[in-house]
Parts: sequence; structure tokens; C-alpha cells
Amino acid sequence: MESKHISNDTPKSGKKIATHLETYSYLQQGVSLEEIAQLRDLKPVTIFSHLEKLLEEKKKIDLMPYIPEDAERLTVIHDTFVALGTLQL
Repeated sequence: MESKHISNDTPKSGKKIATHLETYSYLQQGVSLEEIAQLRDLKPVTIFSHLEKLLEEKKKIDLMPYIPEDAERLTVIHDTFVALGTLQL
């Protein structure tokens, strides 16, 4: 397993950044959603809500790594969203 450097640097000003933007920083580094939750000691559902907020803010996020390869599973997920009448995670 290849080790990768994950930066969790705070801004030079020392000011705290919004928590969803910290998640965004990890996403930009290619860290998985599960890893982000572990690194930040947060529940995966919190990371999903950050992802939702980032998409609402039109942040550029490559969603391809999170799309199931199994087409049938993707169809089930899509149909569930349609049945619920929401796109909210």
C-alpha cells in the first residue's frame, strides 16, 4: 500500500476555516470520504453533508471515485433518490 502525504495545514493567518472547507481540502488531495471521517474524527454522514454543501457552493469536486462501478447498484441508488423525491444525502 502506497503511503501518501496528507496535509491538514491551517491558513497562515491562524484563523480557523469552515469545517466543510477543511473537508474540501482533503478531497482535493484525493483522500477518500472514509479516510476524511477518520482523520477528522467525524461520522461519515457529516462528511457527506460537507460534500453536499460544497456541491451547493459549486466547488469543483471529482465525484468519479465515489460512483459505484456496479451499474445495478447505481440504478438502485438513483431510484431511491427518485422515490424519496430528494437529492439530499
